[in-house]
Amino acid sequence: MKRIIPILLLTIASLISCKNEPKEIQKSEVSEIKTVETPKTDDSEKINEVFEKFKELYNELNEFKNSSDFIKYGFGDGGKNKDWLEKVRELKNNPDSKLLIKKGILVSELEQLGMAYASSKGKETEVTKTFDKIFSEAISPTTETENVQPIENSPSESWYEGGNLHKADGTEWKKATEHNKLATCADFTMTIAKRNGEEPSVFSPEFKKASESLKDCIDKFYKLQGSESTTVTQVAISCISN
Repeated sequence: MKRIIPILLLTIASLISCKNEPKEIQKSEVSEIKTVETPKTDDSEKINEVFEKFKELYNELNEFKNSSDFIKYGFGDGGKNKDWLEKVRELKNNPDSKLLIKKGILVSELEQLGMAYASSKGKETEVTKTFDKIFSEAISPTTETENVQPIENSPSESWYEGGNLHKADGTEWKKATEHNKLATCADFTMTIAKRNGEEPSVFSPEFKKASESLKDCIDKFYKLQGSESTTVTQVAISCISN
């Protein structure tokens, strides 16, 4: 019996040692895996490619929107511009087109602009003006001196008109007038509403309240986080998404 006890102890010790050994190996393997860095991806080339295509289609739309053919047929059969709509939808289905959100624009909005012009027979509406302003500033950003309006807007101008801070950064936003900030937020609010199939009235209290809430959110972002290099459009998208 005395001989059996030491043998049992040695056997148990051996089993414990074998049981622990795989854990040490597994731990070592995990530590080795953690040292491998995932290569960072640069989307700038993809963004530039889809952005160039977006600009090309936007310019095409501006060229034919007032033509007699478009006024008569729109994007329907018998007209010359049906293929434009097909090219826009093809671009929209391109996974890389989602990267355009970094520039504050979406291909679906270009499609909506085209349909709006088709409905209005090429005439400007509140919808077309809103999209045109956003696209124009995305394609040809204004300089800081052009963007910031230190002088108060005309008293005759409505609270939702005259906003031009879509591509401004935090520094420009802080220097701008309250009217300019609110009018810019009104543009964003209208664009999102149209994108969701809504038809808000700029005279409704709800529309103004939504615009004011967005302005407050942007103010807080620049004040608390100090990310002045982030564009107003990017901050607005973040505020609306949260």
